[in-house]
Amino acid sequence: LLYALLGVLAVTPDAMLLRQANDFGGSTWQLIFWRYLGLANLGVPIVIWMSGGPRQVYDGLRSSMRCVVTAAMIQGFASIGITVALMGTDTARALTLVSLTPIWAALLSRIFLKDVLPWRTVALLVAGMLAIALVFLIPTLLGGDPERGSSSSLFGDLLATAAGIAMAIYLTYLQSVRRHNPNLPIF
Repeated sequence: LLYALLGVLAVTPDAMLLRQANDFGGSTWQLIFWRYLGLANLGVPIVIWMSGGPRQVYDGLRSSMRCVVTAAMIQGFASIGITVALMGTDTARALTLVSLTPIWAALLSRIFLKDVLPWRTVALLVAGMLAIALVFLIPTLLGGDPERGSSSSLFGDLLATAAGIAMAIYLTYLQSVRRHNPNLPIF
């Protein structure tokens, strides 16, 4: 619950700041560059610390460069997709669609890794899908906002969904890689 609260507190101002920077003339790619440069400055030291030091990170990268590059490409697509989606559709809609990541990850894990899902996980997946359907169906049934049907909103919604699926692919890929190489410095 604490992680969820911290995530909401981190993402909400982030979306607002992205939109404001965009309104002040920042291009999408400029915003992406500066956002992820800042995140890298925070993330790299954390990875080094959690791995036990620079030597362990170097050894892990050297032994599994293909896995690291693949994971980085998937993560990069997901991250850029989330950023662009936050600027292309309503923030709440984008975050709601991205929040489907656990559902996609569980399904991908079941299909590709042959994981057995406990019944309570399946029940939560169904409940989550129904809740998301209600979030999007109720406004449509009640007349909805005409702007919701605009191409920019639809593009943002599709991009948020694709970013959530990419994040699920990333998590499933990491789970698969971890089974074969538990010392890989990917978090």
